[in-house]
Amino acid sequence: MPWRTTALRDVLAGRLPAGMFYGWVIVAATFSILFITYGVQFSFNVFYPRLINEFGWSHNSLAGVFGLYTVIYTGLSPLVGRWADTLGPRRLVVTGGLLISLGLWLASRTSSLAGLYLCLGVIAGLGMSTVFVPLSATVVKWFEYKRGAALGLAFCGNGLGIIVVPQLTWRLIQAFGWRPAYVVLAGLLLVITTLAGSLLARDPERLSLRPYGRRSQQGRADGRSFSTEKSLGLKSALGTAAFWLLSGGFAANALSVFVPFVHLNALVVDWGLAAGTGVTALSLIGGLNLAGRVLGGSLADRMGRKSALLAVLAVQGVCWLLLSGEAHIGRLYLFALLFGASYGWRVVLLPALVADNFGRTHSGGIIGLIFGLEGFCAGAGVWLAGYIHDLSGSYAACLYLAPAGNLLAFLLILALRPPRTHGRHVQPSPPGH
Repeated sequence: MPWRTTALRDVLAGRLPAGMFYGWVIVAATFSILFITYGVQFSFNVFYPRLINEFGWSHNSLAGVFGLYTVIYTGLSPLVGRWADTLGPRRLVVTGGLLISLGLWLASRTSSLAGLYLCLGVIAGLGMSTVFVPLSATVVKWFEYKRGAALGLAFCGNGLGIIVVPQLTWRLIQAFGWRPAYVVLAGLLLVITTLAGSLLARDPERLSLRPYGRRSQQGRADGRSFSTEKSLGLKSALGTAAFWLLSGGFAANALSVFVPFVHLNALVVDWGLAAGTGVTALSLIGGLNLAGRVLGGSLADRMGRKSALLAVLAVQGVCWLLLSGEAHIGRLYLFALLFGASYGWRVVLLPALVADNFGRTHSGGIIGLIFGLEGFCAGAGVWLAGYIHDLSGSYAACLYLAPAGNLLAFLLILALRPPRTHGRHVQPSPPGH
């Protein structure tokens, strides 16, 4: 089938039918990779009870596998982000997919807790470190106009994967057992990351194109970029107030942003409601999370990314107050709707704000460092919520500390201004065809 081979070569070289922009291929590839990798990541909770029942491990010891995995993949983000800026995303993502698949396959063969720590915590964690930051940096490098919309569409893969893949995993376990389920997931992940990863390109200039929305100098129509955009490297960015305000805002918000994914069921039980009510609330968070990604990027393009983030922080701060006081199922579901939508919207804003303030060229390293700081704070927040509950017997204090963290984040982002050395905020014009 030579025509298929030729068509694939044309796509990889950026040669598409007239009127089609290769950046949308980047968006589709990113969507596919995030769909399978994050879907598999959040399928761990489906394997969790099966492994405890079969091997009798304690909850804390098995949860530590996921904790180690999280620390490794977020902790390596600054380094991987810099690699993405220099090496490009293709080799990183394909190699990372191979490592995650290897970790999943090895996990299907082990019967020891130490083996799971190695397979899932270390090997899969190393592989996962090559996913979010390189893909985020790649999408922002391909778009100036409609950057938020592009990120929103790409990150829908993450949200949809969280909904679909755990359901698939549950059915595989029901039909074949947890070991074959890991093998099937390993195979699917390897195929999708390899095929979609091969379509990635670091930036449009590599294919003699220009970012979506940028006009070439002197009105040239040959598709070549003559960019005069000023970009700051990681070292220069660290010397600006903008970096510390942006990273501080996301870190302060991250202290509470993962708490519902871990503790919401326990809070519902403390309220005296049925545990199934908490599961329904989590499903609502997942569904509205997807909607927030779909709509949030385009909305941020219209209202401005900084204003969008301020809106997210305000909504999340109010959300937590809905959970204070006596049990009320209506307030619980309203919390889930508002938190899910704002969380999905939040995810698309970090890469776009980095590119807006520091330029596209070194965005991978900067996104990676902020993402690493976020990961540490998110883990610390989840631990702190459990620690407070152990001390006081309730989550009441957390429900006031969380909005306090969001208020701090709001004030930091409110003070955010683009670095002077970067010039004014880029206002790209719509592309002409």
